[in-house]
Amino acid sequence: MKDKAQIFTLDMLFALLLVAALVAASTQAYEIAAKQNRSYSTRYSLERTVNDASEALIKTSGLPQSWRENDNFVNIETPGLAEEGPSGTSIFNALSMRKFESLRMLTMEDNWTNYTDSADSVKELFGGSSKFEIRLIDENTGENIWRPIYPKWDVKSSPGYENSLEVATVKRLVDIREVERENSIENLMHISGPPGIYRFKFRVDSGDLTNRDWYLVVKRHPPGTPQPEVRIWVNKEIQAAASGWDWRMPPDKSPFSMWWHGAGQNPPENDIQVGSNYVVVWVGGRPTPYSIDVSVISLERCSPSRYVDLPPLGTVEVRMWE
Repeated sequence: MKDKAQIFTLDMLFALLLVAALVAASTQAYEIAAKQNRSYSTRYSLERTVNDASEALIKTSGLPQSWRENDNFVNIETPGLAEEGPSGTSIFNALSMRKFESLRMLTMEDNWTNYTDSADSVKELFGGSSKFEIRLIDENTGENIWRPIYPKWDVKSSPGYENSLEVATVKRLVDIREVERENSIENLMHISGPPGIYRFKFRVDSGDLTNRDWYLVVKRHPPGTPQPEVRIWVNKEIQAAASGWDWRMPPDKSPFSMWWHGAGQNPPENDIQVGSNYVVVWVGGRPTPYSIDVSVISLERCSPSRYVDLPPLGTVEVRMWE
């Protein structure tokens, strides 16, 4: 009887151990499944929020519509980034650089801290979170076209998503509305012989002297030395000995303002006019294999001159993380 009792006791012990092991395994499996489910839910919620935020940013012009001109950042209800059409309606996927820059300035530490109502309006786009970043990038290279936006960027070295387990990103191709490349001539060189002389035309439509600023932009490829000398005439011919230019590089520096704020500012001798205009470019000096491009760029009236370097298209990348 004692032997049978002992065997029964060992059987029960083994059974209990097996049951305990099964319970532990089941509990662990449940915890893993629950964790995966929470992770999926978090990921889905994050992706939905960042998608909705990107839609609101690039398809709405914001409220009030004049919020980009509100330098003190008071009473910003919705910071949409879309440009407005003539009737005041939003133009989908047409990015206003002024609004982009205004939003970037709002997210500076002092403004983000002091204008809490406007900061809260921005956070509402992101589900009440401050863990977001907005970039304007070149789709081909992924490089920033403009400085990125994230809360307190002026005192933080990075947005803070680098070590996050959940990161969601949405990209939207946009038309950068402030910038219009009216015409250009490229790869001008002076390798040997007499200086090269090149001409190209551009047109100013009715109203565009009032509504837009006009620049000549010279870019060197690559920006090394020695560089060719460049002389530029607008709406006039070269005079004897290639004199009488409007601008000369060096010492003058691009961009050259032909028309700004509805009037000539640092203008060519013969102001640009509604209708057909032309540019004459002289490339000479020391022969060199370096080339230059010359472009006529128009911007929305009173835009910062640094906008001339923006491409006509870009990609808005919106990122959130947990």
